[in-house]
Amino acid sequence: MGPIDIYLYRPLLRQGPTKLFSNLFPHQDSDYLALPLANEVNALGQTLTHVPQAVVNAQTIPHLVVVRAGQSMSNAANRLLNVSLAELQPNLVPNQAYQLTFQQTDTLNLAVSSTDISSLKQINEVRRVTATFLGEQREHRIIIGREITVEVENGSLFSTQLQNELIENVEDISEDHRIRISRTQDPTSFLIQEEAFSKGAAREMTLDGEYDKITPNSWVVIARSDREQPIKAQVKHVKTVSKAEYGITGKVSQLTLDRPWLFLGDRSLALLRETTVYAQSEPLAIADEVIDPLTYTIGGEDLESDGPFEIELDGLYDGLKPGRWLIVSGERTDIPGAEGVRASELVMLAGVRQGVAQVEIPADADPAIDGAADQPQLIDLPGDTPHSFLQLAQPLAYKYKRDTVTIHGNVVKATHGETRREVLGSGDGGKALQQFTLSKPPLTFLSAPTREGVESTLEVRVNDVKWHEVDNLAWAKDTDHSFITRTDDDDKTTVVFGDGVQGARLPSGSENVRALYRDGIGQVGNVKAEQVKLLATRPLGVKGVINPLPATGGANRETLLQAKRNAPMAVMALDRLVSVQDYADFVRTFAGIAKADAQALSNGRRELIHLTITGADNSPIEKNSDLYRNLWRSLRRFGDPYQPLQIDQRELMIVLISARVRILPQYLWETVKLAIEAALFEQFSFDRRDLGQDLLLSEVITTMHQVPGVDYVDVNILDSVSETEAENPETLSQKLLQLAEPALVEGDGEASVTPQPRPRIPVHLAQGGEGDGLTLRPAQLAILSPNLPETLKLEEIPR
Repeated sequence: MGPIDIYLYRPLLRQGPTKLFSNLFPHQDSDYLALPLANEVNALGQTLTHVPQAVVNAQTIPHLVVVRAGQSMSNAANRLLNVSLAELQPNLVPNQAYQLTFQQTDTLNLAVSSTDISSLKQINEVRRVTATFLGEQREHRIIIGREITVEVENGSLFSTQLQNELIENVEDISEDHRIRISRTQDPTSFLIQEEAFSKGAAREMTLDGEYDKITPNSWVVIARSDREQPIKAQVKHVKTVSKAEYGITGKVSQLTLDRPWLFLGDRSLALLRETTVYAQSEPLAIADEVIDPLTYTIGGEDLESDGPFEIELDGLYDGLKPGRWLIVSGERTDIPGAEGVRASELVMLAGVRQGVAQVEIPADADPAIDGAADQPQLIDLPGDTPHSFLQLAQPLAYKYKRDTVTIHGNVVKATHGETRREVLGSGDGGKALQQFTLSKPPLTFLSAPTREGVESTLEVRVNDVKWHEVDNLAWAKDTDHSFITRTDDDDKTTVVFGDGVQGARLPSGSENVRALYRDGIGQVGNVKAEQVKLLATRPLGVKGVINPLPATGGANRETLLQAKRNAPMAVMALDRLVSVQDYADFVRTFAGIAKADAQALSNGRRELIHLTITGADNSPIEKNSDLYRNLWRSLRRFGDPYQPLQIDQRELMIVLISARVRILPQYLWETVKLAIEAALFEQFSFDRRDLGQDLLLSEVITTMHQVPGVDYVDVNILDSVSETEAENPETLSQKLLQLAEPALVEGDGEASVTPQPRPRIPVHLAQGGEGDGLTLRPAQLAILSPNLPETLKLEEIPR
């Protein structure tokens, strides 16, 4: 007995997914697709040579053709003519005719409207053919289908491979068509199931009444009782039709949707009755998403991200160009246990991006890989509108509460001093070393990358020709348009011109010597943040002014004591930075720097010179300030430009003192107490202490005993709190509790209590950090600050 081949007509099979058919029907070179049910490959190849060529209307329902291997072509044609499986519902699908053209026969016409399947039973190997057609119930007329069971005489014709790989639950489902090949309980038979929707039926929905407010392009949501997720579809067409079903006649609305809402297998009338349609959609304005300002902060993102640091704005902003300075202000959230702490920082704009926000969604795991992890995917935020994203050159230093953040875009550089234009006088060519005094002292000096760290704002013109200031006229030629300046103890500046030998004399003329300069200098220019609110002049379009950042770098002129101390350092450096000490001496004489220390250290990767600096009168020096940048440029200019450097600001240590004092009987406690406080604040002030200088208990006792009226003292507490400790509120609270209630801390058993008073408070110079040593810690400075009077506590010992 020869093998059996099953042929399914190709055009309909092309309408469904190709995954099933590429496995079951690998022979794509014929107009018929072969499903081999036998092991003999040679017999299959022989059969394929006798397959007729066919040209068939693609809308016809496929036929099942059973052909024995080795039959002649005429017999195959006869079999094909005699086997015709047509649709059960000819009234729904019109009768179609197709034409078969054989290579050695004439053209034959065959109508497909008949349902004659008796010819299958005439094949010797076929024992029984059973056809069951679907769609007989009224509510399922939109579904056309059939089930065909074919039984053969010898079950061994089905190979084991076919049973295990092909017949066992092989199924192909498309949107409106399904073919399923499966095994029956009888091992000598198999079942072919086929269902299909009539054209467009799965997208049509007939409602229970007439709804004139449903319009095309509106949306409907279909809630089916057998599905957890509703179906969202868009209405393409709406029409009113007359319907007569179930003994009821009336007009109803019929919708044509953009996607199917019925699926193969929907054969229950109860399902239709339990389906709810939500229609008459209306466009709604999208509400803004509520963002938790504490959860979604500004700043503090992952610094290891490859992309630029971005800040998302609330709208489109034009005119922002790369290289522009911005100031970000807001309430910090990165200080545990603290609220309301505001900060501002200067940042540079690296770029601007216009677009919509993107959100992460989990990607579906690859079903082909067992245990594949979901990978996040980025999609555009639905409903979002284009807005601006600021890309910063560097990440923000702090984390800010989102709803308190303000980004200042109109940022300009401002320095201290009011501009003056003044006529100094008239030149006289007959006078040597002619001089004039500026009327508005003090003269303003600005930070600059020079040897001294400053440059004058004075500009002198004679007969509208600019003359230049020099350090000393001794090096000037007789034709050089040069002058020098002198400043007296009253801060008055005098301009001195040459004598014709060392520097040119002034030409004679009436009021031909003019000066342009700025007056105002010193620490009074170090204004606090948001202190500047008035404009001296109001340019067109400017409504107001504010300084989100405090001014830094302002310093008074040197005192005599400071001049005596700094003069030798400038001579020793000789404007050449070679040794580590040269760097320290150079920085100490730089304008605006009060204290400096240099150490040769290693950060774990290379050797470098570490510089610790502090501003005049302990004023802070921001890394974005002119003073810091000009200091860096000067070090590169006068030192080795390839020498690795690191400049940090000192770590401040606030000294805590608590003492009991017995005074002599003839003195008043209030008077002696004020004198002791003044002596301690002076002895341990910023001007009297150096970087890395330890503080001794003996110094405290000696200073107090030198005050008239003191009999003896008993120091209870001598300790300090560093900036590093103050950054951690828990550490700071624990230390203050230890000082206030040592017995309570001792009873806790978790922290060791330092005996008080401490005989020495160690103050370190710059050194490598604890642990890996890669982080370098700056030098420390321990002072008793008069700005914190609560750090000094004095009590009288009664008699």
